[in-house]
Amino acid sequence: DLKAAAQAAKLGQPLAKAGSGSKISQALNQLVMMTLSALDGSDDKAGSGENASGSTTTSAASKRMVPSLLTVGQLTAAIILITLVSVISLQIQYILSKDTGIKKDDVVILDSPVVKPENYQRVLGTLKNELAAIPGVSAISSSRSRLADNGRNLHIKRAGGDSHYGMDENSVDEDFILLYDIKVIAGRNFNKNDAGDRILISRVGASRLNFHDPEAAIGAQVMLTSDMTSWTEAQIIGVFEDFRVLPFLNMNKSNTEYTNDGSGPGTVLTNMGQTFSTVQVTPEYFAMVIEIENVHSAIDEARARFDLLFPGNVFNWYFLDEHLNNAYINEKAARNQILLFASLALFIACLGLLGMISNKVAEKTKEIGIRKVLGAKLHQVAGILLGSTLWQIVIAAAIGIPISYYLINLYLDRFSSRIQLHWWHYAVSVQILMVIMLGTVGTVVWKAARSNPVEALKYE
Repeated sequence: DLKAAAQAAKLGQPLAKAGSGSKISQALNQLVMMTLSALDGSDDKAGSGENASGSTTTSAASKRMVPSLLTVGQLTAAIILITLVSVISLQIQYILSKDTGIKKDDVVILDSPVVKPENYQRVLGTLKNELAAIPGVSAISSSRSRLADNGRNLHIKRAGGDSHYGMDENSVDEDFILLYDIKVIAGRNFNKNDAGDRILISRVGASRLNFHDPEAAIGAQVMLTSDMTSWTEAQIIGVFEDFRVLPFLNMNKSNTEYTNDGSGPGTVLTNMGQTFSTVQVTPEYFAMVIEIENVHSAIDEARARFDLLFPGNVFNWYFLDEHLNNAYINEKAARNQILLFASLALFIACLGLLGMISNKVAEKTKEIGIRKVLGAKLHQVAGILLGSTLWQIVIAAAIGIPISYYLINLYLDRFSSRIQLHWWHYAVSVQILMVIMLGTVGTVVWKAARSNPVEALKYE
């Protein structure tokens, strides 16, 4: 068998004719050659039998394999980056569009002046009335803290009880609930005639105080303190639905003060128009709902009235949704950086593939000409040039998809609310890559397939 195999190799004949034991060797040889063909981008099967030197053939195959391996690596990186960009974009869009239980659209926040005059309270009342009269302003409210802030920490307990709980507190006016469209699920909102000891509490806050339902909390007496030394009695007149005050990012798991849905430890709203607090409470922020088509004119008029009442102070305003979205600025920056790297990886991969296809066209000019003379169709010629490239994309997808899956889940674990991954998140990335790749080399392949075979063969 060895002698027959040597003679067969010398004559360039198939090993199967040299003996029955060589059939296994032939099958393994074909499998290896198919793999090498996909990696080195070569479809030429005739060269090995005609080459007189085995070392020369091995060296040529190695030279072809190196750029092919680099191309597979570039395609793998492109698949990973494209998948990451698409999933990160979908995740950011998902959390920005989630319902947080408050009105955010068209809400403009205006900071109070840094330097406050002695008659600040009276001037603020004048400013609020003048701002409400501006065309395009449909609602206005004042508060001590911004809605996006956690506010002051306040301890609360039921009258006669021993257990107390820390909650966020904010002093607001009677328009606060209406402007932000916060749903009151039991009781009522503030009004101007309320006594100073009336408060509103969130659903989570009522639950933490062991009220079995929101209605049970209405009229209940509670004790409040901010310094754990002096307690003040207050009465709950309303319970409102929880709203999101935290970004959709995972909190420290050991922080039991925060609920799983991110609504916080509970919120207490006190009436800023009364003298309930031992410390004089003054509004620090104004919120205005402005029709989007009148934003610029309304802001200009608000600035003029602000400068007139508080000369020398900076007029600072911003949209509430932009302020809330600042919590995700790092995620947006990461998305933009990955998008940049994905674009670079695609550009480099396209250049490499374009060079490989152009070189293959030059090498197979005679073969393409002969096949076209024998009746080869356009898709058959394209298959000769793109066969190994498609295999490279398949190999890159087999490597890149598992890596993408791991990295994506690692990223999504940062969020308390996340999108659901599906198979098409990965398939679309591969399809995008194939479209870009084929679009890049399409002109070269079309030109080679439509070329005149006489031009390729007339000098042979």
